[in-house]
Amino acid sequence: MRILVAGGTGVLGRAICSEVRAVLPGAELLIGTRCVEGAACLPRGLGPHARRVPLDARDPVSVRRAIAGAQLVIIALNQDEPLVQQACLELGVHSVDVGIGVDLAAQVRSMDRRAADAGLASIAMAGLFPGLSGLQIGEAIRGLDTIESVDVFFRQNTNACVGRSGTIDMLKIVSAPVRRGTSVVRGFRRGSRAEQGLRRIEHPERDIVTSGLGLDRVEYWTGWNSRAFDSAVATLVAIRALPRYAPRLARLTRHDPMTPENVELWVRGRGTLAGRPTEQVVALSATSDYGATAGVAVALGVLAARGEVTGAGAPFALTTLDGVLAEMRDGLVAKHLG
Repeated sequence: MRILVAGGTGVLGRAICSEVRAVLPGAELLIGTRCVEGAACLPRGLGPHARRVPLDARDPVSVRRAIAGAQLVIIALNQDEPLVQQACLELGVHSVDVGIGVDLAAQVRSMDRRAADAGLASIAMAGLFPGLSGLQIGEAIRGLDTIESVDVFFRQNTNACVGRSGTIDMLKIVSAPVRRGTSVVRGFRRGSRAEQGLRRIEHPERDIVTSGLGLDRVEYWTGWNSRAFDSAVATLVAIRALPRYAPRLARLTRHDPMTPENVELWVRGRGTLAGRPTEQVVALSATSDYGATAGVAVALGVLAARGEVTGAGAPFALTTLDGVLAEMRDGLVAKHLG
């Protein structure tokens, strides 16, 4: 099996390459990158069946050349338009994208009919948050007669190994205004439905989930494992230093490989069942943010390659939480029912 990891030299891309090798040790692994010179461009420990291939995601010709002959492409780079997904559909290749862009996810979703007819999978937002979070929502509301509200909670870790771009992405998310109809409030503020000090945010997955599952009241909440850090971020948002200075602040982050970077993600669905108020909670814990995201991406790729997932869209529209967790290596993510 030949697998291309587009953007495989970034922090998340390297984690995905390592996960591919752990799950599929015999696979031919192609690392797609604009950097084709120098050993530093090739992640270590991937064995003799790994090699770099030139890939410029802005150039359709370069994209098609890199994809040719692959059975699966995992996308770990930013795109304004889904050029990689379009090339995959034309060449008969499954694709899994870990990006968080809502516009790109909507464009991928528009390919659903073409992908399903071709027996292919084109999966967007295929990580932990977003990704498993959407699958958790589906499970948290399953069986309810009526749905009153859904809340998604994500406790991050200040020691997360997510690189500069990952840090910038999250700082931009937490600092975005929260828009509900005509109401607009500052992001990363406390709310009446918050839990354990987490704060409300405008998350890219929300629009996709509300439209895809027909939900009205869905809220996303986040925070870190440090109240002091939460307060500092909230202050920077309040004085509008974020997102403007997110790139500068990202340079200050440091990861200690000897210190844990565990994260927690849980979803609470409230509604009625048999005429009675009911609350259902589906909780996950992971040893790391990017480790879990890499595991999800590879698991979805395996399901696609086996023909168990077809169509285009976010994971919640194509498969189940238990189906994905069953394909992941033990120890990456643990499930807890509440």
